[in-house]
Amino acid sequence: MNDRKNPSDLKHDRWRQDQRRALLARRTGMHEQGKRAADNQIHRLIIGPLKDMIPHLDQTTVGFYWPVKGEVDLRPVMTDLANAGTKALLPLVVGRAMPLDFRHWAPGDPMQPGTYGIPVPSNTKTARPMILFIPLVGFDSAGYRLGYGGGLYDRTLASYSHKPITIGVGYSFGQLDSIRPLATDIPLDIILTEQGIMSPEGITSKLPDTPQPASPPCTMNEMSPEYFGYLDTESILALLDQLLEAERAGARGVASLSRQASDPATHDLLHEVAGDEARFCAMLSGHIMRLGATPSRKTGAFYDKLMAVKDQTDSLVLLNRGQDWVARTIRDILPRIQDGSLHKDLKHMLDVHVENIRRCDALLANEGESDERIKTR
Repeated sequence: MNDRKNPSDLKHDRWRQDQRRALLARRTGMHEQGKRAADNQIHRLIIGPLKDMIPHLDQTTVGFYWPVKGEVDLRPVMTDLANAGTKALLPLVVGRAMPLDFRHWAPGDPMQPGTYGIPVPSNTKTARPMILFIPLVGFDSAGYRLGYGGGLYDRTLASYSHKPITIGVGYSFGQLDSIRPLATDIPLDIILTEQGIMSPEGITSKLPDTPQPASPPCTMNEMSPEYFGYLDTESILALLDQLLEAERAGARGVASLSRQASDPATHDLLHEVAGDEARFCAMLSGHIMRLGATPSRKTGAFYDKLMAVKDQTDSLVLLNRGQDWVARTIRDILPRIQDGSLHKDLKHMLDVHVENIRRCDALLANEGESDERIKTR
C-alpha cells in the first residue's frame, strides 16, 4: 500500500503549516490587556447566549481544555460551571495515534504533568463529554478547524458512536476563507470568538427539486419561493422557533430524567437523547441567526408535562410522543424547505429523532418483558 501523499495534499500541508505558524505568532504576541478583554467577552458569551442555545450546559458532562500557547483561557468558566453542577472534564493524551481520554476535574483537584507538559487531573476517573470545547488556531465559515496538526480531536470524534456538541473557541483573527480541510477533518457545530457565536454554514447543496430557469429570458427565476410551494422566510423562522422551544423543553426535561434514572441503561440512553436535543437547539438557533432573526428564549410546555410524570415508564412513553411530534413536524415541512443547508440539517434531525424513538421503544419493550418475568415468578 502506498501511503505517500500526492503533490496536491503536500501543497495543502505546507499551506496549513504556514497559516498555523502565522496565527500562532499573532496569538502569542497578543497584548495582555487585549487578550484578557477578548477572553472575558468569550466568557460572557458562554454564560449568556451559549447557555440559551444549549439548555443543559450546566447539567451535563462538558469537556474543556487546559490553555497553552496563548489559547483562550476558559478556566474561570470551567470553575463557575463546575461549581454549578457541570461534570467538567479535561483531556488526556493516551498515545499519538489514539483518541483522547477525558478525566473528571473539579476546582481544587490536584493536577499532574501530562503529554507535552499539559496539566491533567490526577483523578483517574474518566467519562465521555456530551459537550466539548475545542481550542482553535484557525477556522473557516464551514466549521472546519485548524489545530496543531496532530489530528487528536478529529480522531477522538471519529471514535465516538454518539458525537458530542463541538464548540471551537478562538480569536476572530483566526478566521480564514478555508482551511483546505482533509477528508478526515470533522466540522464543528459552533464557533465562538470574542466577536460572537457563529453557526457554521456548511456546504449548501442544491436540492434536486429546486426549480431552475429554462433559459436566460425566462422570468421564473424572479418569482418568489412561495410560488413553487416553498415556505417564505417568516414562516420558516416561526417553525424553527417552535421546534427550538420544543427541543429546549426536551433537552432540559430529559437531562433531568437521566439523573433520576434507576438503571444504567436508561440513564445512558436518556443522557444521549438529552445531548441530541441540546445539539439541535444549537443548530436551530444557528439557522435562525443566519436568517437574520433572534432565537426564541422560551421553553416549550412539554417540559412541565414531562416533569409532572413520576413513573419512569410513563415518562419514556411521553418522551416518545414528544419526539414523534417533532419527527412528524419536520417530515411535513421538509418538502417546502428550499434552503439546502437547512434542509440537510432538518433531515438529520428527523433521522436522529426516528432512531431515538426506536431506542426508547426497545427500552420500553425490555422493561415490559422484565415486568412479565417478575409476575410469573
